[in-house]
Parts: sequence; structure tokens; C-alpha cells
Amino acid sequence: MAGDHIQTLSVKPIMFGVFISSAKIIKILTIINLKGEKTMKTSGIIMVILIEIFSSILFSQQLYEVQIPGNNFFIKYNPSNQGYESGRDMLNVGFNSNSIFRSYIYWPNIRNYVPAGSQVVDVKFYITWQGQGSSLAQLEFRDFSFGINIIETYQNIGSGTLLGIKSATTTEYSFTQLTNKVQNVVNGSGNDVWVGIKNSNESSVNYFVNFPYNIYLYVKYKGPYVQITQVDESGNPFGQVGRWFQNHWIYADVPFTLNLQVGDSLCLQSDTNYKSGTYQKYWKWTQNSKEYLTNHHNFVVLSGNNMLKATFKSTEGDITIRNNFKESNIDGGIISFADPWLIDYPDPQFGYTKRNRGMKKDGNDALLFYSLESPFMPNHQSHYKGVFLNQRPSANNPNQPYYSVRAEQVQWIYLPHIGRLYPFYFQGWSASPYGSAEFQNPNALETPVVFK
Repeated sequence: MAGDHIQTLSVKPIMFGVFISSAKIIKILTIINLKGEKTMKTSGIIMVILIEIFSSILFSQQLYEVQIPGNNFFIKYNPSNQGYESGRDMLNVGFNSNSIFRSYIYWPNIRNYVPAGSQVVDVKFYITWQGQGSSLAQLEFRDFSFGINIIETYQNIGSGTLLGIKSATTTEYSFTQLTNKVQNVVNGSGNDVWVGIKNSNESSVNYFVNFPYNIYLYVKYKGPYVQITQVDESGNPFGQVGRWFQNHWIYADVPFTLNLQVGDSLCLQSDTNYKSGTYQKYWKWTQNSKEYLTNHHNFVVLSGNNMLKATFKSTEGDITIRNNFKESNIDGGIISFADPWLIDYPDPQFGYTKRNRGMKKDGNDALLFYSLESPFMPNHQSHYKGVFLNQRPSANNPNQPYYSVRAEQVQWIYLPHIGRLYPFYFQGWSASPYGSAEFQNPNALETPVVFK
């Protein structure tokens, strides 16, 4: 019998194709479990308590303060002989000993103390002036450029951008423009800060002041600015995002901000359910302009501002993938489907919380094809939660997400009307209605598919 069966098939093989249908019929099944609802409420109370306990740690604005050592310099100009001399480790400002003194403070290597990308909140320094003019002098503080020689530097101190004029009785000095200057340095504009000091009265010894100690620049800053949000397909923020903290997920309403250090790891989890009242589900994360597919995702904080955004997108639930066995009207056999958004990988790094696999090609979290009985429906009630439309592969971007289908070359199918198993041979992929799906390789066993 086996030989006759094979011989007959070699003369006239029975063939099958695979097609995808889109019926455009939505069926919603709502199950209400009062006992389960009660459990949900209890869990909700626990979650609120956890958020209250940890929110001040996770989502507060943390400030840092550093002390940056400076160096003091002065330049002495003698009008009678038009000579210039310089010195260091002392501030001398005003008229004394037939000469006019101007001084400056130099703080080098700012970014060695304040991480690139930080938000500078406050900058100040302290001077307790000595000398005859310590109760009379008015002092001009200026942002200036260091000259190519001692004469140009002396002149630049007097003509630089005015930060402010302060009485010599002042001991704490803080200027908005100085804070802005330090911020610009932190953002990458140079790495040093110079402040020149000129006496408003350079003609009387009664206004002369000095200070014999080096001066520290006190800088308060917030770490690199990180904003987290979650938006629907219209760009409206909604819901909560979780942060992995001390081996737990802690959730907060979006948007919220964090202040972290450059290079810090930050694992975030967008909502894994539909947006309430819709069939929108998680689609992608972006960090500034770079896209990531996995959710949860472990980000590395970059210098500057970090906008971390999870985006939701509507899904289609009226998709059926099935074998079409020619010369018969039966269902059955196996279809394989790969969905980069399917939440199926228990991630050991984050408490075995399940996440999607994205387009990973290798490793334990590589994207998998699942063999499913035909007909297969990745509808809204399945753990696939529908599919996204128009997700196309890109030849230039291997990480561009897309769906794939796969068939077996031969499938043995039981035909009840004759009571025997027969082999059916793969012939190709098609869609019904025509154009509702697009196959990159319609004659291949495995092919990317775009639902439309």
C-alpha cells in the first residue's frame, strides 16, 4: 500500500498553498471575575504603598555640589612708566603704590568636576576683602578673554562682559551670567572659566582691596536630565511607566524626570496592556531620536538631555493565517509565525519579567517562530494582542521590525472521506482579500509579511 501511495503521488501530487485572510470582523469577549477583581484591588493598594515609599528616592530631583579650586592672578600697571607686571596667588584691585591693579580668577577643567550633560543650578564663590577700601570699594566682575600678552589681558579685564558690580563688603558672589557661563562649559564650550575684577575707582588708594587666598568655585548641579513619558498614537501622554529599582518594578505617572549620571543604566517598562478603551499597544521606545523595540529596555544615560518615550499604536485583530489545501475543503496542519512584539522571553536580568524579543538574531532571547495549528488568529483576545499594520523590513536597517511566516515543505494531512494520510506540498503564499497582506518572497517557505 505504501508503495502504491507514493507512486500515485509522484504522477499527480496533491498540493497546498497558504493564505492570510482579513475578515474585518471584530469580536470582543469580556470576562468579569469578581474574585479576580477583588484581588486586583488588593494588589492596587499594595502598589500605591510601594510608590509612596520609593517615589521620593526614584523620581526626586537630586542635587550635587562640587568645589572647584581656582588660581588668583593680578596685573600691575604703572602709568608713570607705562610698565606692566604680573603676579599670582593674590588678588589686588584698585590704586596703590602709584600703580593700578586688576586681577582675575581662573578655574580650569570644569568638566572634571561637573559631568557633561548636567544641569547647572547655582554657581558662587566667596571673598572676604582686605585693605583700605574693604568698606568703600565697588568692584566690577567681568567675563573676559585671556589676551595674547599681559597688556591685552589687562585691557580685557576692564572691557569684558559685565557680570555685576558688588560692594567690597559682599562675601558671597553669585551671578546669573556666571551660572550660564559654567553651563555652556559643561555643554562643551571650552573647559575653563575666567572672571576678571576691576575697581570702579582706580584713582584713590582709599578704595584699594586685596585677598591673599585662592578661591573655590561652588557649583550645584543636577545630573544629566532624563525625561520619561508614554504616549498614544496621537502623542498624548497617558498611564504609567515602570523603573527597575532594587529588584522590583516601581511605577510612576508620566511624564516624570530623573537626574542621573552619564553612563548610568536605566531599565524602563512601558505598559504591557492595551491603552484603556482602545486596541493600542506598545510599539517602540525612543531615546531622543534612536529607536528600540524591546520592552522592557535597559537604557544607558547619555550626556545632555535624554528624552525616553514609549509609543503606542493601534493594532488589527481581524487576521487569520491558514493552510489552503487544494482539492479539499479541510482545515489543519501547521503554520509558523514570528512576532517581534510577542511578550514571551523571561528576562533573567530583571527578575524573569517577560518581554518581547525584538529582531534579535541569536542568543537565548533570539526571535522565535512558533508552530501553530491552522487556522491561526493573532487577534485581540490572543496573547499576540493583534498585529500592527504596514511594518516593513528594511534592507538598510536589520533592526527594523517586521512579521514573518513560515510553512513546511510537506505536510501529511488526514483526509476523512478516504480515511488516509496524504502529503501536501507547499506552493506559495497569497492573501484574501487581494492586497490585504504583502509577501516579500511569496514562493519561499519563509518570508516577511506586511499586513495592510
